Amino acid sequence: MELRNQYRLHRLLASLETNQWSAAIAACLNSPQSYNKTLALMELWPQWGRTDPPSALAYADSIQDFQDRKSAIAGIARGWAGADPAAASAWARQLPRNRLKDSAIGAVASALAETDPNSALDLIKTVSAWWEHDGMVFSVFDTWSERAPVDAANAILQLPDNMTTAKTLERVVYVWAKTDLAAARTWAESLHEGNLRSTARSTVISYWAGQDGQAAAGYIEQLPDGQEKNELAYNAVLQWVEHDPQPAASWAMQYPDDTTACNMTSNLMHTWAESDPDGAARWIEGLPAGDIRDGVINAFAQRTALLDPGRAIRLANTVGDEESRRQATQQVARQWLKVDAVAAKTWVAQSALPDDFKKDFAGSKSYSEQP
Repeated sequence: MELRNQYRLHRLLASLETNQWSAAIAACLNSPQSYNKTLALMELWPQWGRTDPPSALAYADSIQDFQDRKSAIAGIARGWAGADPAAASAWARQLPRNRLKDSAIGAVASALAETDPNSALDLIKTVSAWWEHDGMVFSVFDTWSERAPVDAANAILQLPDNMTTAKTLERVVYVWAKTDLAAARTWAESLHEGNLRSTARSTVISYWAGQDGQAAAGYIEQLPDGQEKNELAYNAVLQWVEHDPQPAASWAMQYPDDTTACNMTSNLMHTWAESDPDGAARWIEGLPAGDIRDGVINAFAQRTALLDPGRAIRLANTVGDEESRRQATQQVARQWLKVDAVAAKTWVAQSALPDDFKKDFAGSKSYSEQP
């Protein structure tokens, strides 16, 4: 029904003559806020900007509400840039420095990126502290990466080394990896050591692990030991577990760095316990005693405490380390109280938990019992 209504709205707007656009826009601006109103304005402003930008901008300047005026100018700029990018860019550059200029430049650059991403990048660099406007940067590079990921990735290397640049590189390399994993991996490996190389490698390997976890794991095993290898392994496992949890968990458990192995197995268990708690529980039952098993059980118990508190607390009660076992069972008991206070209190009363906890817990009220 929603798609049908959108189609009808699109047909209605397409049927309007150019001399009717101002009246249609005025009707939208004066109507209550709604999804259809937003959709209509998103179509009308660019249409007007493509055909008669001076008139459209004159009308937009008369709008009192700042956000409505800002959206109007951005829409007009987007349409204008699609029809005449040179004129739209020249207009945006000469605007006085303010938030409206930033919005206009972002809109022009987004449209310009379709045909001339280098010029689009040059344009956004005219914005003060442009690297802080990550949405503007993402818009240009998202379009660029779809058309020419190699050029987009290389262009990023010329940007300042900061958080926005790293996030942009992550987005571009991910798109590239989807279309040519081998080329993206080779490019990432060719970079000089540093933050951008780490970001590129991590993105490639994480995507790879989501497609073929065993192959990605084999690649990681050949890397030199160290923090970067450990981080790549951690990120890969979190992707691998999404589609093939048991091999991912078994590989993580055998990882040579003990701290990383514990972190990987505990965190992947949050995902596995949610998607397949029975399979995760069976795997846990076969684990040898030790820190990894304790961490995995704690993660499983936290994730399943509300759905199956009886099983969660039974597993939590098998944690080897006494202090960790106490904390795990108490946490599950508190969650169990929310869904079945009688069963939770009965189990705690018969448990080996400290007497002061038993006493406090016996007097606790479930959510349904609270005033």
